[in-house]
Amino acid sequence: MALAERRSTGFPVASFYLVALFICSSVCSEMPSVVAISCGVGKTYVVTNTTTDFTGQCKYCPKEIETKCKLQGRSVSTIECNWFDSSGASRVSVCEGCCGRMVLNPSPPITRECQAGDIDQSFPATATPPYNCGRCQDGCKSKCEFLGTAVAREMCSFMRYDGEEIYVCTCCCRSI
Repeated sequence: MALAERRSTGFPVASFYLVALFICSSVCSEMPSVVAISCGVGKTYVVTNTTTDFTGQCKYCPKEIETKCKLQGRSVSTIECNWFDSSGASRVSVCEGCCGRMVLNPSPPITRECQAGDIDQSFPATATPPYNCGRCQDGCKSKCEFLGTAVAREMCSFMRYDGEEIYVCTCCCRSI
């Protein structure tokens, strides 16, 4: 009786998947992550993803959200822009917003700066892996709550210059 020798192909396939999983998790951990904002009752959530050159950052975010809200006949109540480096010379910004209740009168155009009556509580924050604009979100929320106000606008710009990584957190607080 002869014994046949059988080779298993399971190990090379399993090790390929293990290596692929390791590479993917390494790459994904280097990317910034953001948590979607939540809009209150009667408000609607809108989002845009924009790829821009270096100068773009969150520059177009307020206008993009304003346009989406106006299409719904609503005014902007909250804006959040998270901007980060992507591969190459382009940058990605994830712009989210809440559109308030329906409006009869048009609201004034919005800009990157805080609106009249808002309190500017902007600040820089050190960025370390895993990259997460939650540091800006949490910081803005804390600063506004300390003042007895609510976050009206929050923008997180991730920047990497000469090996130093920072977030520039633009934070506007509004009386509730």
